[in-house]
Amino acid sequence: MRPRATVIIGVSAGWTATAACLGSLQPTLSPGDDVIVVDNGTSDDTRARLGELAWLTLLSSAGGEGSAALCQRGADATDTDVVVFLESDTVVSPGWLDRLVDPLVDPNVGATGPRSNAASGPQSVGPVDYDTADPEAFVRWTVRWSEDHVGQRDTTVVLDGTCMAVRKSAMEAVGGI
Repeated sequence: MRPRATVIIGVSAGWTATAACLGSLQPTLSPGDDVIVVDNGTSDDTRARLGELAWLTLLSSAGGEGSAALCQRGADATDTDVVVFLESDTVVSPGWLDRLVDPLVDPNVGATGPRSNAASGPQSVGPVDYDTADPEAFVRWTVRWSEDHVGQRDTTVVLDGTCMAVRKSAMEAVGGI
């Protein structure tokens, strides 16, 4: 069984993208997982809409904070040892959180990141062969890709900031984000 996780999302603008992120995220959560959204002073109705979602915790800032500060604020507000940083315009697929957090069962792993067509460096899966505007095509592609790469893991010293899971104790050991 994977460890309990807190997903932290910093939001600076754009309800449409944030709603798509949250809509893909909610069905992938397990009992005990938490979601913290840090609103960075959004000027549209994002903050009000986020406040209507009882399944997440909303933290607010006056705005102008960088991504790392938003992530740190969310990490400081949780007691779970696994924190997942997710950008608000990211759409996730079924099973993503289990696959992302599973390597952290090994005490020698401090952080993990997913493969993605939006990631850079070694996490990039390169161009995808599906219509990116079709959510069902996205799910089919990610399921197929995941099945074709079960258990594949690579060691890296850099993770793309789009999404990553971090052992909170490791993050604290290096002074935070």
